[in-house]
Amino acid sequence: MGRLILGLLLLSVPAAHAQSDGSARAKELYANGKRLFEEEQYSKALLAWEEAHKLSERPLLLFNIALAQEKLGQLEMAIENLYTYRAFAPAEEQDMLVEKIADLKAALAAALALATAQAAAAKESEPAPAPAPAPAPVASPEQSRAPLFISWTATGVAVASGITFGLMAQSQRGQINNDLCDDLAGTTLCQAEARSALESSAAKALAADISWGIAAVGLGTSLWLTLRAKPTVKGPEFFVGPQSLGLRGTF
Repeated sequence: MGRLILGLLLLSVPAAHAQSDGSARAKELYANGKRLFEEEQYSKALLAWEEAHKLSERPLLLFNIALAQEKLGQLEMAIENLYTYRAFAPAEEQDMLVEKIADLKAALAAALALATAQAAAAKESEPAPAPAPAPAPVASPEQSRAPLFISWTATGVAVASGITFGLMAQSQRGQINNDLCDDLAGTTLCQAEARSALESSAAKALAADISWGIAAVGLGTSLWLTLRAKPTVKGPEFFVGPQSLGLRGTF
């Protein structure tokens, strides 16, 4: 459950404060949110934790809120709440928070790249308007190339992101196995410090998978747009010379 256990610190507030109705209600809401999160009811868990934060004003709940927002795809809000929590977090948590924020930013960038490619494809596939009495202006070659350029650029970014995050996840996993885990009698035992590192490695692997999925969609979209392009827009083609062989094209 990630770092949900941190929220249990709500139970250790001073006795005088714990007796107040607001503090007791905040603890109940935290517990409700934890159960709902474990049941994958992320939107309801988010409501419970946000209300608990209003009542208790404990910065620690911002981390739990960010976890629920991440599950719901509210990446920008999750990043903002993690930045706010960093202002109150102890020194030993700072590195973990920096990695978590970086992972969410990478996932957000991948999602934006996919949305850009899909928007370009949707715009290109819109039906042409009914012919007007006057001849419609002819799009310039530069305008015809714009969707292709956007689509190929998004595909290239996704491929680069997939390679980068895949290598980072593989490298971090190897470092964990070498430094924090031991294989004893066929059983792998890891130190407690390996947990946050494993979570970071899994997040990077997820970002790599998302990037490769975007790259696949982008490649298909780019090829489709290339085939639909006007004759003035040339797609990739092979060429053979006296001393060379290669692939060329203009977009």
